[in-house]
Amino acid sequence: MRHLTVADVMTRNPVRARPAMPLKEVARAMSANGVSALPVLDEEDRLIGVVSEADLLAKQAHPVHLRNSRWLRSAKRHPSTRETAGSVMSRSPITISAGATLTDAAKAISEHAVKRLLVVDPEGSLVGVVSRQDLLKVFLRTDEEIREEVIGEVFMRLMWADPERFDVSVREGVVTLDGTFDNDTEVALAERLTRRVDGVIDVVNQLAATGTSRPSAAAAETQAAPEPPPASPVEVQQT
Repeated sequence: MRHLTVADVMTRNPVRARPAMPLKEVARAMSANGVSALPVLDEEDRLIGVVSEADLLAKQAHPVHLRNSRWLRSAKRHPSTRETAGSVMSRSPITISAGATLTDAAKAISEHAVKRLLVVDPEGSLVGVVSRQDLLKVFLRTDEEIREEVIGEVFMRLMWADPERFDVSVREGVVTLDGTFDNDTEVALAERLTRRVDGVIDVVNQLAATGTSRPSAAAAETQAAPEPPPASPVEVQQT
């Protein structure tokens, strides 16, 4: 069963900043592109930080008093000393790989209390950005798309089951399963696999077990039979 990954929903080629970008340019870039943060890249396009609206607001809330200061006169003579993305950025951005599952991304966003994750390749180069809004796309799958995957992937491919024996209905992401399997193990497994389908909100399990039979492919993988003890050596006597 293939699950959606970060690569499926992330924004590719996001707007980015350089360390020397003045904060006013950072603010204009955020506003023009409708984003709340910009990744900051070095000369080799490697991710070195992120500058967010919160960073800009913090700078605005605690401005440096410049009147009659040497810093102001120096800044006028040397523009490089002015406030830039590199001077206010967070230097330890939360990152994730493009191959990570959406579940992994959601956990990272929740655990770190951030709005977005920066997606990097193994060399540390930026390849995209995934936001909380991007992760919600999984819930936009239609009920029919979910139903087709439950029937095709869960029942037919993984459980070797005849779909004609079952009734699968989906309403607002809630899947109802009805029909009969040969044993309780397959009943439980069908529910567990259905819950793993992208976009499923809940499962109403009305499946029943009628007896025992050969386990399905998925059940066989999860309940491997113990290996038999080694056979005792047999001596062959010649007459």
